[in-house]
Amino acid sequence: MIWWASQPSRARSERRAIADLQERSDWLRDVTWRLTPEARLCADFDLVRLGEAVPLTLTYPGFFPDMPPQITPRDGARLTGHQWGAGGELCLEYRPDNWDPSVTGAMMMESAHRLLTGERPAPGEYASVASAHRMTVGQSTRGSLNRLLIPADLAATISRLALHQPVEFEAAEHSATGHWLAFPRRLGSAELPIWTGAEIFPGLTERRGFAVRLVAAFGGRVLPTFEFFDAVVRSTEREDLIARLDSATEEFTMLVECDGAIFMMSLAPGTGKRYVFDYASVALPEDAPRLPAEYGRLARASVAIVGCGSVGSKVAASLARAGVGRFVLVDGDLVFPGNVVRNDLDWRAVGLNKPDAVSKRIKSILPSAMVSRRRLLLGGQESSASTESALEEIGGCDVIVDATADPQVYN
Repeated sequence: MIWWASQPSRARSERRAIADLQERSDWLRDVTWRLTPEARLCADFDLVRLGEAVPLTLTYPGFFPDMPPQITPRDGARLTGHQWGAGGELCLEYRPDNWDPSVTGAMMMESAHRLLTGERPAPGEYASVASAHRMTVGQSTRGSLNRLLIPADLAATISRLALHQPVEFEAAEHSATGHWLAFPRRLGSAELPIWTGAEIFPGLTERRGFAVRLVAAFGGRVLPTFEFFDAVVRSTEREDLIARLDSATEEFTMLVECDGAIFMMSLAPGTGKRYVFDYASVALPEDAPRLPAEYGRLARASVAIVGCGSVGSKVAASLARAGVGRFVLVDGDLVFPGNVVRNDLDWRAVGLNKPDAVSKRIKSILPSAMVSRRRLLLGGQESSASTESALEEIGGCDVIVDATADPQVYN
């Protein structure tokens, strides 16, 4: 849809309003109009802030004036916290949730000016601009590839740390769909921890470093840069931390609390100046009880599942979600590609013995579960000793699930 062709009078009024704004405003310079290859009408302009020109572009969408224009940095920079990611559009006073067709591109430029000058009112000064936009957690983090998941009790503990006194910090993370997801594991020394996280599934990468609480005056200046990382580490005057800053064979992680906000950044291994990985902080909601109170006794229950295929794998996953604390898994088969269409497993399990694959599935749901794996075929050609041992363990369980569809197993 080419709005400027179907509504030429509105297009003329838009250009006139921006020309009038440039004439009366010394902060708006070098407005240049152009069309994109997709026939989008754009206005490149410079917004002057503290004597420096900030290059921006106003882009009219195809559905204007029923949708708001976007203002984005031409150099792909991260200009403000009120922005949809680095290089993304600024989140201004006029947005899709409160848009009115009478709002003009000139008014969008004025809103951008209020935002950027409000955050930097004077040289060396930083301020926060109130936001009327309440984003969901999903909206605020969807552009972040690295994420730190913060339990509520950890946030409360960090807020009570002494100012500028570093303490040990350990996290564990894993990669999924191109994202790195980090879970705090410990605050304080291993011998006398201040806080410890809940047990999580195995196979994660450990990250070690320190946590520090900064005065509120640092608000707005906590940045994922080597210069900031270097300044904080050296200000601690801790020789062990400075040594890791100068040279490290693994990532060096720093957790910062400042004025109620929590930041995590991780310095790449190597020597000298190097890359700093930035993590988006995700505050975890306090878990409300999802299971009936009487399910609590299942943590002491034991279940034997003989046959870890289509039925057995699904039963195991469901019981793990219910909170069953101990499993005995028995199966002599492997997971093959054809099993993926039926099992509660996926391609990552193909080639594994079924008890191993289902054990991993259980642990990914309930990390505290105890799982015994028996890779044998009951009723098949197995040693008598192995069969007897398996039968004894099966017999000691509270519930036995026959998911084999094979009458020979219990003969």
